[in-house]
Amino acid sequence: MLQFAYPLEEATIRQFDPKVTPEERVSFKPGIAAKYTKPAPYGECDQAGTPSTALEQISQHAPMELISLPGGKLWQLFEYPMNIRLIHTDGRPHLKDPDPTFNGDSTAHWEGDTLVIDVIGIDERMRVITGAGAGWWPSDKMHVVERITRTSKNLLTYQVTIEDPVVLAKPWKSAPRVWSLAQDPNDYWSEVFCTLNEEPAEIQRQNAAKGK
Repeated sequence: MLQFAYPLEEATIRQFDPKVTPEERVSFKPGIAAKYTKPAPYGECDQAGTPSTALEQISQHAPMELISLPGGKLWQLFEYPMNIRLIHTDGRPHLKDPDPTFNGDSTAHWEGDTLVIDVIGIDERMRVITGAGAGWWPSDKMHVVERITRTSKNLLTYQVTIEDPVVLAKPWKSAPRVWSLAQDPNDYWSEVFCTLNEEPAEIQRQNAAKGK
């Protein structure tokens, strides 16, 4: 867990150095941005889901754990925002008509030393958060490809590409983001819940929007 109170380099806080590996801006289709970039209706609490939970860690800095089990199952867990996700690694294809979920239907395969995770069926209510100030709502056509590579014993590199022919003018690709192993192997998680304690301000905002 990194705290902004400490004098850390920006590249350390952000998981990547924007001077070395700049992250491209999101490109929306003409006239689409106003519809798909509306304010979050659930206030300041971050919403769990794929790929937002991983991407927003450039500002949240919560730990992640990967648990591989026999039978072709990979569990991805985040302390905040309390997200548990199942990734199928048994080679099965996507479901033909998956029920939309915030984490989507995830299948994975290996390309050399890189685990490639293909995701469809993401719920349209899952706001995409890049962690760099940009955020939008997807269409039901959004397709996510994540690439995870263990570049050294201590480091894991994560990169995601988002395609959405309804919302985006072109696919958006994140900068490669680097995770490091926990320094204490006996470290343990705490429960981190974001409670809607900003409800009075949210109600005022909604009333103002309705002209009350």
